[in-house]
Amino acid sequence: MKKYLYIIVVLISSEFSYSQENSVNNLSSLPYFINPSFYSVNDLGKVGFLFQTETQSIGSQQERRLVFGSYNFENNNFTLGADINSKTYKSTGFNETKVGLHYIYNLYLDRQWMFNPSISLNFVSRQFQPGSVYLEDQINIITGEIDLNSGDPLLPLVNNRQYLSIGAGFVLHNSYNHMIGFSIKNINSPNQSLVDGQIDKIKFYTSFQHQVLFDLNKYKQSSLLSTYSYLRLFNSVSKYGNSFRFDTQQRLDLNDFYFALNQQFNNAENFEFHRLGLGAGIYSGSIEYGFTYNFNFSNINSVSFKTLELFVSFDLSPFAGKYRGDRSPFRHF
Repeated sequence: MKKYLYIIVVLISSEFSYSQENSVNNLSSLPYFINPSFYSVNDLGKVGFLFQTETQSIGSQQERRLVFGSYNFENNNFTLGADINSKTYKSTGFNETKVGLHYIYNLYLDRQWMFNPSISLNFVSRQFQPGSVYLEDQINIITGEIDLNSGDPLLPLVNNRQYLSIGAGFVLHNSYNHMIGFSIKNINSPNQSLVDGQIDKIKFYTSFQHQVLFDLNKYKQSSLLSTYSYLRLFNSVSKYGNSFRFDTQQRLDLNDFYFALNQQFNNAENFEFHRLGLGAGIYSGSIEYGFTYNFNFSNINSVSFKTLELFVSFDLSPFAGKYRGDRSPFRHF
């Protein structure tokens, strides 16, 4: 049962927890979770739900449930966004819930360019339930019986933690094919430690994003391609302390259907962790259904991860369902 103690120690470590700050793998459809300013890009309003499960070869499992929504107050030039991110590490007794509130201002620079700065408040609750974990000293190796009490000196010091994290960001985009963004989280450096008397302040988490779109059938002359055929390239570079993370995604839109390739590269001191993935999605009127499957490779070959992600989102725009296959993120502007 030593693996459970190892998992707890890993969860307490901020270097591991926040190197995986990005909540989702399908960044081209759900970029809000790397930068909330994207709530204002193209959408008059949206609500959705995501379920994600990650299975590790050492036997542990992580589940994430994410609810999100936004509404654009066009007459007042701002957008409000909100999301609830619930993460559970099964067999460890560790749960984390984040409630995020986001304000995004919509500034039209001219007829072709728009600037969307944002500020975010995230209320975080990290909970550890010792009754859900059995450590090695609780198990009688002869009879197999489990003692409800543990003599581990770390266990009595572990408690729940709540804190407020402040973030900010912006997105700058034009009306046809290009956008860039920047975000920073944990501006107030809150203490995330679950251990009484220990200070473990969260470092700044900064990220730069870039997305470009290519119209593959701009003049509608190709009989092989769909009427609306787009290639989207989404890239982000993130930094937390001495750790770096690179996310790239290539997505091909063919009217109301798309499929994508995902790559993620994490680099920390003496540790590398990378993911590869496949994704697909379909639109039905104002509803988008998405699917992503990721697997990892790293320099620690004994531990492998497989991630399955499913989501559904509803476009609240009165024009939803009338796009007739045109799913460009620039179509409204």
